[in-house]
Amino acid sequence: MRRTPSTTNWDAWRLTCQALSLLVVLVVSDRALGVGNVQGAATDKFPGKLLFQDGKLTAQITGTPLRQVIEEIGRLSGARVRWLGPVAEEPVTVAFTNTSLSRALRLILGERNFLLLYASAEADAQLNQIWISPAQHGTGQLTQASLVRVSAGTLWKLQRTALRGQNLSARFQAVEQLKRYAQTDARAKAALSRVARAAEDLFIRQTAARALTQIR
Repeated sequence: MRRTPSTTNWDAWRLTCQALSLLVVLVVSDRALGVGNVQGAATDKFPGKLLFQDGKLTAQITGTPLRQVIEEIGRLSGARVRWLGPVAEEPVTVAFTNTSLSRALRLILGERNFLLLYASAEADAQLNQIWISPAQHGTGQLTQASLVRVSAGTLWKLQRTALRGQNLSARFQAVEQLKRYAQTDARAKAALSRVARAAEDLFIRQTAARALTQIR
């Protein structure tokens, strides 16, 4: 014999269904609003406009400390920022729209070099870290006395470190030093060229190749 649910059971079932429906609506609403997604617009505390979407950056910034700008980009992209030297506080004034992150960072950082580290080599891989090196001031004004101190042994050690140093940070900084010496020393430029061709790490090869294009 088939049993007919009591009124009390029907009321409990109806309330359970309503609660589940409300939960689904809340989850869908959160996703539609982008809740929990690190990509988006700058916070109200940031003194300017920053929007990061689909790997591209839109910015309108006037006189904002570089440190604050980079930290906000790190927050929006979900990447950890690592300074390979003193944290920069000089003011930044830029304006651009829907620009790739690498190009945007070049506009923001000026003479500083940077490295973008991704979770994998896949095209849609998540950005993990942003490394930034100090600006090399006066690299085109090296004196003859300073060049004397750049021995063949020093250049060889820098090249070896850049090619297969014990960690990525050491390799990156070796490339930076080679770039500095390469402004006026053909031996350093040749070493940098070898790194651009033969470094084990793709990021280091790309960094050395970019450094070669920046040498005056």
